[in-house]
Amino acid sequence: MKTLSACFLLVLLSAVGHTEAQFQKQVVSAMEPGQCREKMAEIHEDCFHSDTFIVTDEAKINALCQGVDGDMKTFSKDVFKIVDCTRKTEKPCVYEGVVHTKSKLKLKCQKNLPVKFLGAARN
Repeated sequence: MKTLSACFLLVLLSAVGHTEAQFQKQVVSAMEPGQCREKMAEIHEDCFHSDTFIVTDEAKINALCQGVDGDMKTFSKDVFKIVDCTRKTEKPCVYEGVVHTKSKLKLKCQKNLPVKFLGAARN
């Protein structure tokens, strides 16, 4: 029974780590809509349907989670540039990117750090 519990815990920790790692790849220092195919390929193995990239530096995004454990209850007061990438065709894999320059974010936080993008109030 202890072995089964240990295996479950490892699988759970692995899933949390993947979410954190993927979120970190969604935070980029610079991006334009034409870079969706390149950025999507960096975080998804297949031709994934859509994702959002937050264009900012790590310190600014980390500041949103100070004193927050779990899901943010409201959208951030600070505004961010985000790029929404949506798949238009699967073969070949083609994405359309849309920029929103004044979006307020909602994140999931653990230990004062962001681990998952939950949504945005787009401009």
